[in-house]
Amino acid sequence: MHVPRHARSLVELSDDELRLVVSAWRARRAALPDGYLYVFVNEGAGAGASLQHSHSQLAWLPAPPPGVVAAGREQAAAGRSRRDLLVASETGIELACPPTGWAPYQLVSAPDTASGGGAFAAGAPLESAFRLAVRGLRLVHSVVGACAANIWLHDGPHWRLELVPRLGVLAGLELGAGVYVNPVAPEEAARALRCAGA
Repeated sequence: MHVPRHARSLVELSDDELRLVVSAWRARRAALPDGYLYVFVNEGAGAGASLQHSHSQLAWLPAPPPGVVAAGREQAAAGRSRRDLLVASETGIELACPPTGWAPYQLVSAPDTASGGGAFAAGAPLESAFRLAVRGLRLVHSVVGACAANIWLHDGPHWRLELVPRLGVLAGLELGAGVYVNPVAPEEAARALRCAGA
């Protein structure tokens, strides 16, 4: 659990509490440095949450999930060239709707340049990226209302936190063919989220 009090959502956590969450991730990574650490948060039953308290789950995989490395490079390059997809930024971190997002209001919080050491390297701004991702979740809630969501960390040189609000269901086209239907254009989503934050 992220905090000792009952908190159902990351949006209820203070910046200091969010920093402590990332500190716990870093401590687990340091304690078990081998393999690929996959960090994720399932928030709400529609996102697969197993508890009613806000919590992270950590899974050690033998290698990065297929497609993570290539997708990270492509997403980073595409996102930086599309300023109309930018939702918010802090020093060195950008929050943007990915140009090929497969879910409405999907967001990526990532460094604005590649960092060779990955998310857990000394000096990597993972805390800032997580805080910005949670800010994105607050913006999503202000646009569409409270909703289930998943957040996960893809580590590596092009590391990023991805936020996927669960506003619909995956049906036969998505599950069987791997073709996703996103009814909200990323430019429209970014504009709505920017307006919500103004």
